[in-house]
Parts: sequence; structure tokens; C-alpha cells
Amino acid sequence: MTHIIKVNYTNGDEKLTNINGTADEISKHYSQINIMAWKSGEPQAKRIEFLESEYLKEYSSYIYLFIDFEGNGLLQ
Repeated sequence: MTHIIKVNYTNGDEKLTNINGTADEISKHYSQINIMAWKSGEPQAKRIEFLESEYLKEYSSYIYLFIDFEGNGLLQ
């Protein structure tokens, strides 16, 4: 299943992209990227917004995720 998503990063940047997979697969993909970004001090994906997707008919259009081990972040 193909989705058009907008990824919001912790530094305020946004990225529009096409991606295939389920919501869980997409969340896991960005969670793995966030681990590498956190280790290197890079911005992390904090919100994924489904702009065009079959999921919009049944579910919320957002997934929130980012890593902050000081208690300020959310883990998917």
C-alpha cells in the first residue's frame, strides 16, 4: 500500500515523501532512523502525517515518535 506522508522533524523541518508499507512498518522504519539520528545528534522524526492513504478512512492521520531518554520524548 502506497502512502503520501509528511514527516516533521525535531528541528522544525518537514519532508513530503511516498512510502510503501503498513503504518507499523513505516513507524518501525522511522524509529530505526531515529536511533541513528539520536546517536549522532541529528534531528529526529517526531510526527508522521498521512496525507493520502487508505488509513485516513479508518484511523488518525498521525503517528508520533522520537527518542529522548531524558523524559521529554515519546516512543512509539
